Amino acid sequence: MLSLLLNLLAQGPGNGVSKTTYAAGSPLAGLEFMLKYLPTTAAIDSCVGNQCTAASFLGETTQGRAQLVEARSLAARSCKLYSKVGGTSVSAFTAVSAPLFKGADCKYAVDSSFSAAESMPMFAAFAHDSDTCCKACAATSGCVGATYEGSGSSYGSYTYKYEGDGMPEVGENSRRLQPMPGEGFGLHLVDVTSAQTSGGIDAASLEAAFTARLGDMSAFDSFMDYSVQLFAANLTAYAHAFAADGVPHLAATWLAEQGTTHWYSLFVRVPTSQMIIELVGPSAPSGYSTTAMPLLEPRMSPRTVTEYSRTIPTALNLLSAVSVSRAVSNMSAIEKFYTDVVEAKATHTVDEVNATRRCYQWGTARSDVCFVQRPDAATRRQAGARDAKAALSVADVEQMLWNVHASIMGDDPNGGVNDKYTDNHYAVDLQSSGDYLAKYWEAHNPFPITASTRVAYACKQSYLIDPTGWSIQVDLFFESDYPGCMDTKSALVEEPTA
Repeated sequence: MLSLLLNLLAQGPGNGVSKTTYAAGSPLAGLEFMLKYLPTTAAIDSCVGNQCTAASFLGETTQGRAQLVEARSLAARSCKLYSKVGGTSVSAFTAVSAPLFKGADCKYAVDSSFSAAESMPMFAAFAHDSDTCCKACAATSGCVGATYEGSGSSYGSYTYKYEGDGMPEVGENSRRLQPMPGEGFGLHLVDVTSAQTSGGIDAASLEAAFTARLGDMSAFDSFMDYSVQLFAANLTAYAHAFAADGVPHLAATWLAEQGTTHWYSLFVRVPTSQMIIELVGPSAPSGYSTTAMPLLEPRMSPRTVTEYSRTIPTALNLLSAVSVSRAVSNMSAIEKFYTDVVEAKATHTVDEVNATRRCYQWGTARSDVCFVQRPDAATRRQAGARDAKAALSVADVEQMLWNVHASIMGDDPNGGVNDKYTDNHYAVDLQSSGDYLAKYWEAHNPFPITASTRVAYACKQSYLIDPTGWSIQVDLFFESDYPGCMDTKSALVEEPTA
């Protein structure tokens, strides 16, 4: 069965929402940013040099896939990147020379390091092994080499044997749908060359709409609700790093618990992408005026506030995923979908003049999925926007995504693999029964999809599509498939999701 195979392939943490993914025009620029400013590594199971070749089972794909560093998995930033390298000398490290072309691997000199006196340093990244150090260099503009100051060329018991197409062999070491051991929550940007956006706008144009809305991040905008929330015990370190390098960001405050305790958010956009990082924590970043900060509605559910309020700051200042958030134009449709279709548990309800917010818990998931509707959801607005067409509203984005789904999938639930915007998704890794979803779709078959459709599914990737037009990768097992889903066992092995 399709979904049984998904359950067998998925080797994730099994604790709920495990990654967030976005279609992207420039995935590597985003990966470079995340490696530099956040405690992340390049994904262990990305293609060689972050570039899948046309002959690979993913097809030609650029991968900007980062994973949060998990506690106790890494002790330091052990991958030192250089824009110029000198000669090598004998050491306990590995000298890594950047790939010569897309899809190529690095060259590795084991028991060597580049001369510090002759090299020009860029920054240091976290890496599990010399291969993920290579991927960090391959993602970083101007990087010609790196010194991996760790040991070995594999992580734990997972040794990768690459085929000529640049992907691990099918079998025990084939690509997993969820993070590998030692990797945390995934922050993924991908560009699948063959995927289409007919009926809508391409990923670069959608990213331009985000630029038009967000500007220099000096004021809160409803597009900031398209965020992934990551808990940081020490917001100051991140705020100061952004400020030092002139990275646009916005600090805000909100009331947690029973409306008596101030918590804080730090919004930053991963360059050119749709990915908004919202760092949340209980302490204001030092040097920022709390009275000048915009006051927002509560940004975390009471259960996650309670859980993370006990977190003690550490030297590495690691991040933990709190929720994936979406801006929405119709909260009633969200409530119906997550209550009647997904059967999720409501964890947070906020009804204020300027914001309606709902959060939900999938099964026993540690993280929430949250939705925010604001009065301007149907309004194109951004002071100084040069192109009115670029300044889309939340409702415009939703309609555009559904136009693409209708154009590409139409009456074929197996056609989602060609739809670029199914790469806008989060993943639910519960490894439990999804029979209730199959029964729902049998009674409420959404096909053929039209521009007015607001819930659907895509077979090959095992995706649901919620009213926002964004997708959900579900790691569940079933006794029966969704209506119209053909047997795709072999396709799943050859075409895993991003």
